[in-house]
Amino acid sequence: MSALFTPDYRELNEIFTDRIDYLIPSYQRPYSWDCLGRSDKNNQVNIMWDDLIDYFESGSKDPYFMGSMVMIQRDARSYEVIDGQQRLTTILLLFAAAKCVLKDSSIKLAADPGITETELEGYLKEHIEELEQLIFNRNSGFSKFVSEKKVRIQRGIGFDFDSVLEAALNCQSESVIKVPEHTSEEDKATLRRYFSNLAFFVRQIETYFVPNHCYTGPNLTKLSAFLAFLRFRIGIIRIIATSFNAAYQIFEILNNRGLPLSNLDLLRNFIIREFAVLNETSPGRCPDPAAKWHALETDNELDNAFISRYVESINAKKQRYSAFNDLKEIYDRNFQDRLGKAKIEWFYEDFRKELESYTRIIRYEFTNRELNNRLRFLLQCPNLSITMNLFLAICRAFQVEKDVLDAVKKYERTLFFDFAVGSRVSNQFYFNLIEQINKGELVDALRHLDAFESPKTDREIIPDIFWFLDTNNWSNEMATLLIAKYLLANDTVQAEADVASLLLHLDSATLEHIIPQKPQPGSNWLKDFSEDFRKEYTYKLGNFTLLTTRMNSAAKNYDFSKKQEIYKKTRLPITQEMTVPGFQMSEAYIRERHERICKVILADLGL
Repeated sequence: MSALFTPDYRELNEIFTDRIDYLIPSYQRPYSWDCLGRSDKNNQVNIMWDDLIDYFESGSKDPYFMGSMVMIQRDARSYEVIDGQQRLTTILLLFAAAKCVLKDSSIKLAADPGITETELEGYLKEHIEELEQLIFNRNSGFSKFVSEKKVRIQRGIGFDFDSVLEAALNCQSESVIKVPEHTSEEDKATLRRYFSNLAFFVRQIETYFVPNHCYTGPNLTKLSAFLAFLRFRIGIIRIIATSFNAAYQIFEILNNRGLPLSNLDLLRNFIIREFAVLNETSPGRCPDPAAKWHALETDNELDNAFISRYVESINAKKQRYSAFNDLKEIYDRNFQDRLGKAKIEWFYEDFRKELESYTRIIRYEFTNRELNNRLRFLLQCPNLSITMNLFLAICRAFQVEKDVLDAVKKYERTLFFDFAVGSRVSNQFYFNLIEQINKGELVDALRHLDAFESPKTDREIIPDIFWFLDTNNWSNEMATLLIAKYLLANDTVQAEADVASLLLHLDSATLEHIIPQKPQPGSNWLKDFSEDFRKEYTYKLGNFTLLTTRMNSAAKNYDFSKKQEIYKKTRLPITQEMTVPGFQMSEAYIRERHERICKVILADLGL
């Protein structure tokens, strides 16, 4: 029985021997090592340099072990890198930085260099050639170097980072890279990382070996020793696997000094690996596993939060371990090879449907405007994770938007009762509902959701709800949500007359008290509004509107005439109505406004 993998120890000079080719496949995450600081998330390059220079200066004669690489051998001198691309790329950038320093014509001989110009010229030529031999392959049959990097980044779908690496290795600047307009901020950050890490190494080499930007004989001798140290005394264990699946098993076990993999990273590796294994066992079944992952990312909100919501909605309970581990349990428990389709194909199809539902929910992309407006409100309410878990289950069970809307309306009223009446339903209540929905017990689930737990009839509950709306025991967050509820309910009513949707940015909204909580002496609020009225209505919904933080600060406790100028700058209808010509602020207006807001909210909730 042949071994699944073969480990061998290699010096960097052997790792980067002539006519060798390392391919970083397109499914690998982008280059992520940084040199920005000293935290565990952005200091990998700093640590690498510090470790190397400290070991070099210690004078130790023992080899320096840099870690391992996991790869698959594709032919005699070609390898596909499964793990180790961060280290491999960074080593190349270090070699390139040394070459860039040696090629810098602005560095001159010191006043008393201990070396002649001719000797310096020979020194530079020799070491530049050695470094280029490490970075590039020779063109067969010729002595000249060509741009055949020993490390290549496969371009699947997306940004061409291979050309970025080539520019950095040739001592070019970031400005030579043409960045398409549609390039994501994440890709732009990755692009900059190659050049910032190269520049970091250049600065360090100049600091240690070319002080004052001048060459001296002793420092050139020291630099030669350092380059020899890099080539011949630093070693890496190459773990060469016999198959893609074996390589990934090793990859998942090994620890390295790179960034910890997130649930999203682990899921990407898992999906690509499973499709690659499928293609190995059934050639042609999935020739491009990376494209499968890219299809999930394209036009969807694929993030770590979704993985948690997917797990909890499928299992109808809080995740136990990491979301990825729970997802693997779902994969093993719920899916199998059947009807001519592989287990991974069934899982992928299910996962993609769930992701599309999640994306439609958080982008409010249903065709029904009322449903989108209710989602806009509910996704701003407390207990968002439970809300999303339930919504995924609802979208899974109901294919018609009207049925989804009916279920969402029941949940919305239940949630409103929860924080209005103060019953504080447990999360387990909602997980039980999700379990019923997942089992197909839809009638019972909706009946439990609609009935909630209150022994009172709707008619008896209404006074309690009005009491809640009238209370002065407010939290600003709750009042903000209820004003948003009123605005969205009005927008739904106006759907036929106005095709434009109302957009609310509650993350930048603050609650504005029209009658100030502490009116200024001599203001109209003290002249035109009685103390009893202000005491009764200052903390009621009729006295609230929404403003940005900047506008709210500008409005302060001023007279209404001054506030009115601020209100003119907002587009909210309930604020704009106070700015029309001839408008008079009065107790009657605040009272009518309060009653109107309460009635619209209660009608929208079906009470």
